[in-house]
Amino acid sequence: MPDPDDTALDETYSGYVGVADGRLYYEEAGDGEAVVLLHAGLVAAGMWDPQFGALAAGYRAVRFDARGHGRSSEPGGPFCWYEDLRGLFGALGIERAHLVGLSLGARVALDFALAYPDMVGGLVLASPGLSGYQFAGEVERRSREMTEAHDRGDNERAVEIFLQMWTDGPSRKAWQATPGVRDRVREMALANMRRPPAPAVDPGAVVARELEPPAIGRLREVRAPSLILAGEKDMPDILVIGELLAGTIEGARKVVLPGVAHMLNLERPTVFNQLVVDFLGRV
Repeated sequence: MPDPDDTALDETYSGYVGVADGRLYYEEAGDGEAVVLLHAGLVAAGMWDPQFGALAAGYRAVRFDARGHGRSSEPGGPFCWYEDLRGLFGALGIERAHLVGLSLGARVALDFALAYPDMVGGLVLASPGLSGYQFAGEVERRSREMTEAHDRGDNERAVEIFLQMWTDGPSRKAWQATPGVRDRVREMALANMRRPPAPAVDPGAVVARELEPPAIGRLREVRAPSLILAGEKDMPDILVIGELLAGTIEGARKVVLPGVAHMLNLERPTVFNQLVVDFLGRV
């Protein structure tokens, strides 16, 4: 993986905050306006390594592992992604923050901005998911294959499918991805796949509660200045979502990064960082 930003972190604080029926692992560094980083599904806060130091140079940068990921606790029953984020805000004394999310993280950031608009400054929505959007075709088929592989205990195969979808993209071979990125994503995804479920929990009871009504029909309500970032080689459904957000959220700006797929912050860290810092400076 290319060196992104060598910004040194003088002090990084880490720990756990309690949320409903669980706890979240977090790290923070820097001073100033808060910027909270929300990672993609099946990885962890470590995906923000190329951004964390760069943002901490001018902001209070916070990253955390979502429920069921990294060092945070497994869900023991129904839970809510954006309410977990609200709990993190409360525990860390954050009244208002800019949100930078990728994939699932972008989806959660957008839901949070709709549920708690006064708590959000700017929104950076990279390779965005969207609550209420129904995936079909290749995403639905390959996701089902991944779940089936995991259910039969073949985590290596499940992670390989994940990498083909969300690191390589539909039009690239594994060797065409930026060197080192695939290995880093694989490491995080495999660690999450191998996590044991919470003790004595019915897997069918572990449901992520959605924003109601979902964000797909409420995009014109978004008040926060928004930057949409897309990778040219991403899955078609994600590119459709990016266009929908850019065309519906008032004042949203969209930038497409050529030659990269879903994990664009890891493939083009220097460009990604500059786009985010410039956007936050204008906000």
